[in-house]
Amino acid sequence: MARPIPKYVRYPLKIAFILCILLTITAGVSFPFLQPIIPIFYSLSQPEKQLVGKAWIFFFPVFAWITLLIHTLILQFFTQIESNVQKIFAWTTIGTVTIDAILLIRIIMVVT
Repeated sequence: MARPIPKYVRYPLKIAFILCILLTITAGVSFPFLQPIIPIFYSLSQPEKQLVGKAWIFFFPVFAWITLLIHTLILQFFTQIESNVQKIFAWTTIGTVTIDAILLIRIIMVVT
């Protein structure tokens, strides 16, 4: 059975939650202004596969929410691990969501 999340881990998860909300709002507000085709996959070797439909802009908030959900569940089920490891894991969640937000903003700035 899942245990409650310790207080020292709640603060970073709240920050990550707020970042996910901002990421979702950013994608939703920018969606109508995007071109029909946007470049997301820059690292692919085939140039024709680098462009995708603008609905793919929602990949970034979905990835952030899934990351937050999985990390929160992991922290709930593994409350017996050391508190420093839990703190590092929670702050890593913020880092992952922040990198996701930076990528979203970069794509929006390139396209608009």
